[in-house]
Order: sequence, then C-alpha cells, then structure tokens
Amino acid sequence: MTEEAYGALRASHALWAGTSVLITDRRGRVLLQRVTYRPTRLLPGGAVDKGESPAQGAARELEEELGVSAAVTRGLAVDWVSPAGRTTPPAMRFPGFSRLRYVS
Repeated sequence: MTEEAYGALRASHALWAGTSVLITDRRGRVLLQRVTYRPTRLLPGGAVDKGESPAQGAARELEEELGVSAAVTRGLAVDWVSPAGRTTPPAMRFPGFSRLRYVS
C-alpha cells in the first residue's frame, strides 16, 4: 500500500485505533520487533480492523508479525494523539489516533 493510500484510509475514519503488545521474559527484557519502515524498533502491534476488539487486534497482529499465538487479556494504557499533536507527512495525517497497550 502506498503512503497516499494508507493516509487516505486513515483519514476516512474519525478515530483510528491500534494496539501494541508488551511482552517481557523472566528477566524483564522487552520483546521488540525490527521493521523496515522506521529506523527504531517497535512493540509488536498495529491497526485494529473494523469490527475487531483491541484484544483481538493485538492477538492477530502478534500472529501476523511474529508468528506468536497468545491470548491478550490485560490492557495497560490508552494513548491519544491529536491530529495537530504530531508532525507527520501529509499523506499520513489522520483525525486522531488511539492506541491501547496490552500486556501478555
């Protein structure tokens, strides 16, 4: 999907929801994934699909991105990013973004 198509999809919604999943090992190390579209590593996660709960979206993203099957049951935090609160390329702008972080 091009940046323009992705931006149009996001802009078509009043609120765009996504999830991140925080997974730690017994030593407290956090699982991060390396992605090709950003210079930094990220918590696994992504967009919540239409009709999907944040927990379902988080579990699906874990499976899609890392091949990890896990039930995601506990919410940790909710973030809100205002449309004016970030400097993003015009093709990537959207009305508002809410992200619920889940602990697995």
